[in-house]
Amino acid sequence: MALKKRTRNLLIALVVVIVLAGALAALVLLVPKTPEENTSSGTQSYELYRQSTAAVDHVDIENTLDSFTVKTTGTNAWTIEGLEQFTMRDDFLEAVITNAAAPKASEKVGDDITDLSQYGLDNPSGKATAYFTDGTSQTFEIGGQVPGENKYYVRLAGENTVYVISNSYMTYFLKAQTDFVSAQITPTSESGITIQDATFSGTCRPAPIVLGRATDEEVEADPTLKYNVYRVTSPHEGGVDFDRGGKFIQYVNGMMGEGVAAIKPTAEDMAQYGLDNPYSIVEYSTIDGQSVKLSFGKTDAGEAEGIRYVYREGVPLIYTVNASDVTWAEVTEQEMISPLYFSPGIDDIAEIHVVSGGQDYAFVLAEGDDDGMNITCNGEKVDTENFRKLLNLMISLPAEEVADITDASQATGDELMSLTYRLKESDYDVKISLIDAGNRRAYISKNGEVTYTTRSTYADKFATELQKFLNGEEVASNF
Repeated sequence: MALKKRTRNLLIALVVVIVLAGALAALVLLVPKTPEENTSSGTQSYELYRQSTAAVDHVDIENTLDSFTVKTTGTNAWTIEGLEQFTMRDDFLEAVITNAAAPKASEKVGDDITDLSQYGLDNPSGKATAYFTDGTSQTFEIGGQVPGENKYYVRLAGENTVYVISNSYMTYFLKAQTDFVSAQITPTSESGITIQDATFSGTCRPAPIVLGRATDEEVEADPTLKYNVYRVTSPHEGGVDFDRGGKFIQYVNGMMGEGVAAIKPTAEDMAQYGLDNPYSIVEYSTIDGQSVKLSFGKTDAGEAEGIRYVYREGVPLIYTVNASDVTWAEVTEQEMISPLYFSPGIDDIAEIHVVSGGQDYAFVLAEGDDDGMNITCNGEKVDTENFRKLLNLMISLPAEEVADITDASQATGDELMSLTYRLKESDYDVKISLIDAGNRRAYISKNGEVTYTTRSTYADKFATELQKFLNGEEVASNF
């Protein structure tokens, strides 16, 4: 009896083993084959076929994003059919030709793969057909990505051998044709460009901002312009602040976008990207005769700071740029104009007449002692280094807000202080006045014209520092 029971248990155990073995075999059959490595020559590679790059006439590309043809136009010259008018990314085009001429795999999965769905090759994500000058052609298909690796499964069309090829080779066959168009938006000059004039308009600002470059004659008449030849002329006047508004002068030389969103955009495309009624328009011309008009459309999320769409007039492309790279396109008049209302160099000044706290002070600047300056106040010699600090305080008076009047005669308040400069190289005198505007504000008048206001307390601050200077104490050089 015991023997029969033992026999029965053995039979049950045997059946269990057989069932488990069958299940394991089924699982093995379902797992994709492990790629083979070709190590016979010491290099791990498999050539799907081989032609020279010179033998490639054109390559047809189809993928989930686009369909287009890369064609050879000469020795080391290529383009995309239909986009001959555009500047292309030659490195991308060369990669297409090179990799289509002789695709090389690092691994081989197997030679007789019947279930292509395991590798995404039943519905390929991309296909490339290379046509050669001898009349032959080759087509390969790109399947899914190898799990956990930056590689793709690839096969020659109609064959059942599956290979593994690096994404660095296959990525070019999975791009849209917009990826092959150069994203350089504005012309480049190796020696830099010199802006002659510029206008900022668009829906982001109530009135256009116009700026221009001073002529040689204007600089000769006003020597202070040599420190900043760019001036805002409308809607108000002032020097350009390069740290805030004037950055575009540095950045528009060879301005690069992130990519191209649309080729030969339609009216519908322009509206889609907010370019039918641009948020900002920047137009500029250079001293060598170039003219550029840039329209900035809406911003879309996508990068940390967002993507802004840009259109350059005359170039039928819509570019994408990082919004953080073109903040200068949103500049306001207040940001464009330097807060330093008048800032001559010390070597340009012959005299400064100061009225502060009801007292008059005449500073005369002349060449003299070892430090190169002989400076007097009401006939008494003063310390040059401390005067430099006082002068810095004078010229750092900041313009803060646009005024509600345009002429000093319209102001009803008292004159709080004034600084009248006489320059050495011209008869050009400049009088800067602070006129009480009420509510702790003061109008800034330059030769009778008012553009901005500032804090009236600056007049008190200046009076305090001026008295410290007269007492021989060190002056604070800024407000």
